[in-house]
Amino acid sequence: MKWDQSVLLPRACEVCQSKEKLKRCTGCQVVYYCSRAHQRSDRAKHRESCCSVESTRATADLEEAALRIEIGDRLWEEWTGEFDRYEETFPYLISRHAFAQMLFMHFGGVGGHRESLSLAVSHMEDILRLGPGDYSGVRFDLSFLYLRLGRDQEAYDFVKWWITTGDIPGYNWEDPRSSMLEAKNAVVLEDPPRRTLCRACGGPDLRFVLLLAIVKARLVVNLIALQNATRVLRGRMPQEHIDMVRGHALGSSYACRGVLLKCTPRQISAFIRKAKGHLQDLCYALEERNTYYLEMIFQGGPLVLFEPLPPEKTRGSLEEAQIGLVGGYPAWAESPGTIRLIRSLMRPREGRSSE
Repeated sequence: MKWDQSVLLPRACEVCQSKEKLKRCTGCQVVYYCSRAHQRSDRAKHRESCCSVESTRATADLEEAALRIEIGDRLWEEWTGEFDRYEETFPYLISRHAFAQMLFMHFGGVGGHRESLSLAVSHMEDILRLGPGDYSGVRFDLSFLYLRLGRDQEAYDFVKWWITTGDIPGYNWEDPRSSMLEAKNAVVLEDPPRRTLCRACGGPDLRFVLLLAIVKARLVVNLIALQNATRVLRGRMPQEHIDMVRGHALGSSYACRGVLLKCTPRQISAFIRKAKGHLQDLCYALEERNTYYLEMIFQGGPLVLFEPLPPEKTRGSLEEAQIGLVGGYPAWAESPGTIRLIRSLMRPREGRSSE
């Protein structure tokens, strides 16, 4: 079953879902209404989120203005790619990240506004363009937003690069030969980077392990849909129609899509077993490093948003899981069949441990 992108709200009136004669709220610049009457009727519900987004946008604008006054407009030309090396830019980077976070926290929850997520992504991508060392931790939010927008290949490439290169201790961001995000069109069926399966605290941030698990889970669900379409429809309709159904079942985001569509049912079965093994290993790694992650996913996601704490104070804690699932849980919830899949994969181990 292909992930249903329609769970994210398209541009439409917030009250009646009409797509005609829309005008955007001038405060949040995310929500639309088809008439003033509908805007007034939604004002009480909309006000708090609107004010939060508008306020953080204003703060980011003020920080940018202050930076331009202090250093000048040349900063955006001469320091691009080096913003995170200078303390003068930190307030600006942090405030812009906060604005992007407000966009998806207030308007981009499970089944939220697609436009708010796309806008948040554009801001986060620009923050990384200005300061690729990622002083404010944009990479964690951005990777989950790629997934939620159906950009699985980009999410996988992005996280693979950070796990294997960017987050390795000693990586020299100041080396002009360093090239950010060199991983392009990586094969999602490959084995997970070894660091992700590390049971010790020296492994990558658990948010990246969680994202790889979602990528693998969505891949398994799509491969099963591809296999079912091949078996059920064979001989029942023209081959070109079967190929269209199979293509829709698999989705269009994987770089290896062309190869997968040419595979026989037996080959697809082998890929499903392989991807399930990867997913199971990643879930075990999550469970062993923080027992709260999978438990909270099964129970419906984080209930409270905690402010991030230094890593040495959060490893294995409830707070660490809460922080990770603020961005990660919506990606699971918007991926039909994936939570049920990891439940089934974790049962064999539960059975063995109880014997």
